[in-house]
Amino acid sequence: ILARSPTPFFRRLELAWQRAMQLLDRRIVVHRHVLPEDDDALVARTVLQPPHRRNGLVIAARDTPLVRQALRTVIAQGLPVVTLMSDIGDGTDVPRLHYAGIDNHRAGRTAGHFIGRMAPGPGEVLVLSNSLAYRAHVDRTQGCREVIAQRFPRLACRDTVECFDDSDRAYHA
Repeated sequence: ILARSPTPFFRRLELAWQRAMQLLDRRIVVHRHVLPEDDDALVARTVLQPPHRRNGLVIAARDTPLVRQALRTVIAQGLPVVTLMSDIGDGTDVPRLHYAGIDNHRAGRTAGHFIGRMAPGPGEVLVLSNSLAYRAHVDRTQGCREVIAQRFPRLACRDTVECFDDSDRAYHA
């Protein structure tokens, strides 16, 4: 299950899945469901009532209570679940088999380190994010803020602004 998002990242992710599936043995069948990223009810229904028999689930979707509960249900039934790109839950409340992606908290800490090092003096930092409905973005912004607060007290982080990868929103922020 992949979220349908207009962002370049999700378009690249979908293309990568298409290419990867071409390399699989013919005995392996992958059913891809690209669902609107903001329709949590549809994502949860697809998790709970798949249109095809399955032996596992790979999901890249928003981290919402409805999606978390649906995943907990199928995991309790024995379905192996892998979260992709953005984890869902904190890794303990949704006991998925594996998370496939970068350590977003550390990536945010790295960003905070470089922002702090490049800042010429005291001031404010505007933290921009895509959508905070994705755990990846929450973890990244949290990591960034932590490092700035710990190592660069001359800088103050303003509230995070969701820009949804829209350059006009980022400009206005």
